[in-house]
This record gives sequence, structure tokens and C-alpha cells, in this order.
Amino acid sequence: MVSWLEHGAAFLSGGEAANDRDPQYQEPDKNLRSPNREPRHGCKTNWPDLTCGFVLLWESKRARQRTCRSTCFMYLWRQSVVRDEEPTEGSRSTPDHSLGCLRLLMRRCLYDGSLQRDQRRQVIMLPGGVLPAEVAYKDLIQLLGPQTNVVAKELEIYSTPTPPKGFNLDLEVAGILRAADGANFERFHLLGYSAGGASTLAFTAAHPERLLSLALAEPAWDGAQGLSDAELAVWHEFGRVMELPEDQRLSGFVRNQLRPGVSPPPPPPGPSPPWMAQRPAALAAFVHVFRTAKLDRDRLRSFDRPVYFALGGLSNPDYYERMSKRLAEVFRDFTVEVYPERHHFDPPHRVEPERFAAALKRLWTRAESGQPTT
Repeated sequence: MVSWLEHGAAFLSGGEAANDRDPQYQEPDKNLRSPNREPRHGCKTNWPDLTCGFVLLWESKRARQRTCRSTCFMYLWRQSVVRDEEPTEGSRSTPDHSLGCLRLLMRRCLYDGSLQRDQRRQVIMLPGGVLPAEVAYKDLIQLLGPQTNVVAKELEIYSTPTPPKGFNLDLEVAGILRAADGANFERFHLLGYSAGGASTLAFTAAHPERLLSLALAEPAWDGAQGLSDAELAVWHEFGRVMELPEDQRLSGFVRNQLRPGVSPPPPPPGPSPPWMAQRPAALAAFVHVFRTAKLDRDRLRSFDRPVYFALGGLSNPDYYERMSKRLAEVFRDFTVEVYPERHHFDPPHRVEPERFAAALKRLWTRAESGQPTT
């Protein structure tokens, strides 16, 4: 059967579709009726071509914005379905004129994106397992400015009061995909920190075609396979900490991610915020997954977009530095930037947002221009 694309291309060009190539094609009824209405007067619209043209618009990579689709749909409905009155001589509201207007509208959407197309840079950011996204990225988002359309997405594990039974990173991957589709992001830049960084790595392995670039701020995991003895010791300590009573877990969890001799940050003053009650169980669920789950690094080896890794000089080197070196051998285009005075719990996106924002802008500009790594 003739493809949708051939029908759509013929419709947009104003010509006839190649119906003679389709032995199953049947000429549409020229007295097409709307419900409870008389036959349309003088309508010569080729409905298969019109429908295929609309499908081409709907599926176009450059016309995924809701405004674009909704406008064309309403125009199609008003001008080509419910308009049944007899056109007057010289009227500009004839079926042929309506069809021509719809063609023009589709061309604008498909070829020059001129119908309210969002020109802003499209970014999704995932936080770590403790702070909510809006708190973690507030200063960074302000520095990036209005020209950046940021979705600061919460982790899916916090979508319910307790971690879902059988929780794994597939849930986080599906959440990122849902957020991207909901924001009408066809391809976008992805940033993840800690548990959010682990989730972005899993997403990159599952849906590499959706990404323009990947930025990692000390991801909590890059696969449980192929770890050194020093890394296995780090994860063994995480397992021991998660068996402690809930009120004792957080201090051990923090110490295990700092360079030896580095003092943990003091707890914030005042009572704990309500969302903190979910954290102990969620962190235990993440640790359980990270100790056993494997990452498809072969898929990551084929990822040809630029990847940025922010590394704290005061973080546990047996955890994050070893991870950065391993990922440098996996990704084709991989850049590590060390922040000497930072560790995992005073990360650069919160404490040095100006420097971090500048690094992201360089990454995104290069990703969009296709420039090679320098």
C-alpha cells in the first residue's frame, strides 16, 4: 500500500497522491455526509490525501508542539468537516480555498516551524535522592535564564509515600520519557545528580536517540558489574549502613561518600521538612538496586553525543573518581571537570552554580553545533 509519507508529500505539494500505485485504493464517495447533514456542496477534497497530510504533520519531528497540532486540527474540523453551507460565488470559503489554507498551515509547521515554535533550549534535570528538584536546582535554573526551558523533574520513587514494591530503574526511565513527551521535547539535554545521575545513565542506555547531550554530577551508579575491590568495599559499607535504624542511616550514608578526613556537612537548622520522612526508605531501595543492577555499557559505547562529568575533589575517590575513569573508556565524547573544593553533599550546581552553568552552556552549545571535543 502507498505509504503515509507519499500521500502526505503529495498533499503538501498540492498534487494528487500516487493512488495508481495502490491496487487497493478506492475513490472516496463524492457525496460524503456529515452526521445528520445533507451531502456537501461541490466538495472535491481528496479525503485520503487530506488525512495523510494531517498524519504527516502529526508525526513530523518539527511539529510536535501542541499548539501546532491543535490549530491544524481545529482548522481541519471547521473548514473541511462541518462546513456544509452552499459557498457563494467569489467566496474565499470554498472547499478548495480551505484545503489550500490547510496546506499552507502544514507547510509552515513542517518546514520553517513558524507557528509558535518554542525556540528555547530544552533541558530535563533530575536531582539526587535527598533534596527535591526545585530546591536543588533553583539557583542554577535562574542563572540559565529564560532562554532555557527546564523541566526540574522529581524522582519517580517519591511519587508514592513509600517505594513501590519491586522498584527498579525502569520506573525512573519511564518517568523521564513521560516528562519529555509531556513537555513536547523531541530531543533534549539531560542532567542528573547522584541517584538522578544513575537514572539518566539508565535512560541513555534505553533511549539514546532522544538526547542531545548528557551531563552527570557524580551519578550514584554506573552498573554493578566490573567493579574494583575498592568499589565493592564502598558498596558493602552502603549495605551495612542501610541495615541500621532509620535515624542512624543518613550520617553513615554521607560519610561513605566523602574523601577520608573530610568532615561531613552539619545538618540544617530547624525541624526536618515533611518530605524528609520519605528519604530513608527510598535511599535503602536505591542502594538495593544499585548493588545488583547491571548497566548496558555496550549501548553507551554507541552513544555519540557529548557527555560531561562533574567530579568533586573532596568526594570519595574510590567511588566517584574510579567511576569517572571507567565511563571515560565507555563514552566516545567524554569530559571530566574537577571541582577541587566540592564534595557530593555540596555539589557545584548548588555551591558554584555560575561555574556549573557556564560549563553546561559550553556543553549544550557544542552538542547543538556538532563540534568535536577539544
